[in-house]
Amino acid sequence: MNVTTVDTMPTQEFVLDRLRSLGNTLLKQPYKDMWSESNPSLGYCYVVSEAFYHYGNIEGKLTPQVISFEDGGTHWYLKKEDGTFVDYTADQFPFEIDRSTAKRCPFFKGGVQTPKGFISKRGFQVAQVLGLI
Repeated sequence: MNVTTVDTMPTQEFVLDRLRSLGNTLLKQPYKDMWSESNPSLGYCYVVSEAFYHYGNIEGKLTPQVISFEDGGTHWYLKKEDGTFVDYTADQFPFEIDRSTAKRCPFFKGGVQTPKGFISKRGFQVAQVLGLI
């Protein structure tokens, strides 16, 4: 499958609007039941990060990062080699995220091949909805 990436990064509001259009269709439990239009990024951190890792036109090396919370939940985002973050879903939290406990963690091997490896089917669908491919 030949897929190209877009040349510009979408805005935060664009990403949130596209996640609203998806609703909870690509989410797994418990996030499927927790999702709302007022918090459209809830539960989408993994697949949004995966989509930008594989298809986002972001300069420099990207490293997937995961934060594990005491309640068993996690939050995924990308860290650039200059130390800045690509995190389109941080707004789902009503508090500032403590990134000091984040760990580098590769994405799970998905079923759709990309130039950077394999992305999950859900990640691929999110990349399509976000206009990254």
